[in-house]
Amino acid sequence: MTILDIINELNLENGSNYKKAVLEKYKDNELLKRVLKMTYDKIAFKYYITMKNVELPDAHNTSITLNEALDVLENDFCTRNTTGNDALDSLFVLLLDLSEEDAIVLEKIIDRDLRINLGTKEINKVFKRLITSFPYMRCSLQDKLPKIKYPAIVQEKMDGTYRSIVVDNGVIEIYSRSGELSVLDGFASKLNLPDGVYIGELLVRDIPDRFKANGLLNSDTEPENTYCVAWDYLTLDEWKEGKSKTPYKERFSTLTKNIKGNEVVECVTTVVVHNLQEAKDFYKDIVSNGGEGAVLKNLDNKFKNGTALDNIKMKEEAVAEFRITGFQEGKGRFVGTLGSIEVISKDGQVISSVSGFKDETRDFIWKNREDLLNTIISVKYNGVSKSKGSDTYSLMFPVFEDFRPDKNDTDDLEYIKNALKWFTTLVLRRYFDISP
Repeated sequence: MTILDIINELNLENGSNYKKAVLEKYKDNELLKRVLKMTYDKIAFKYYITMKNVELPDAHNTSITLNEALDVLENDFCTRNTTGNDALDSLFVLLLDLSEEDAIVLEKIIDRDLRINLGTKEINKVFKRLITSFPYMRCSLQDKLPKIKYPAIVQEKMDGTYRSIVVDNGVIEIYSRSGELSVLDGFASKLNLPDGVYIGELLVRDIPDRFKANGLLNSDTEPENTYCVAWDYLTLDEWKEGKSKTPYKERFSTLTKNIKGNEVVECVTTVVVHNLQEAKDFYKDIVSNGGEGAVLKNLDNKFKNGTALDNIKMKEEAVAEFRITGFQEGKGRFVGTLGSIEVISKDGQVISSVSGFKDETRDFIWKNREDLLNTIISVKYNGVSKSKGSDTYSLMFPVFEDFRPDKNDTDDLEYIKNALKWFTTLVLRRYFDISP
């Protein structure tokens, strides 16, 4: 049984319970564990190379094992003993010397995606603490509003692409939410910051269109006028540990002091509020001026790698993340291009078709559907329904919002329903002045 055989077996069904059962079946396979870790542990393993510029061999010698190829990655690429064109040449030789099946697996490892539709949390449930989770603190939904103690802080929710800027003894590394290294040399050259980790979102000045700006920021061509709106700061030790006991008001104060005078990093718009109504007023001002929403936080909020109960997202749309499972060709004027995207939730309980694309987005997706399969997108919706006799739910009026290359995990049915409850409450109160 090869690793590719196991990957193919994992993809026979989409449900997470099925996939975890397959992993349990191969729990003692050390090579599988190594492949999973070297693919998804982006803190322990950095390869400083992508498959985009690698020439693929026409044949395979089958003269080395996959384990031996992984030794080269770990000992030469991760340590940066082999870089640049030498790394490209070395990777070509590895692919040439592997069997065709193992070469496919190695390509997936370099791309940091085995295409098995499983997040790191699910993998770690089978292989305990196998993959180091990339530090990220997620907001809760509005059902956790009772956790807020006033006075509190409310901040604008930014509409860019999440990044952690790590400054260590003058060396700067910029990571996406999923732990991918970003090559932004022009932006990084302007960062004169003390050691630590600066958390925020990247945006592009003079490009208000989110889709266009985020597309540029996630491309191989660095856009001009890139800047960061930051809202948190951690010491290097806190970041590596994935938690901090320092109250948020102190972390924010340090952030403000450290970035003072920096031309490409600024603090997020922040206000101290004394009750929920003041927070709602701030939120309304942000939205009325074209902003996305707001985040409400306790002053003593502690950073944690996970969902913070006192870090509340205030947003007017029900939005959740789903994984792409397929594509449907369009009809009428859309024949020969994309009609809809098939998506699935984290727990397999929500399966739906998503539409609502701009023409250029539609064509881009159709031309790149092989690369986009199994990737994550954000979807807006205003309901979930379950047909009689069906085992799964579907979204009501789902509309594509954005690609999410910064994420490696999707949302489950519980989150999707909770996000919807808040959206419904907002709409009814805003337009009809009644409660649901």
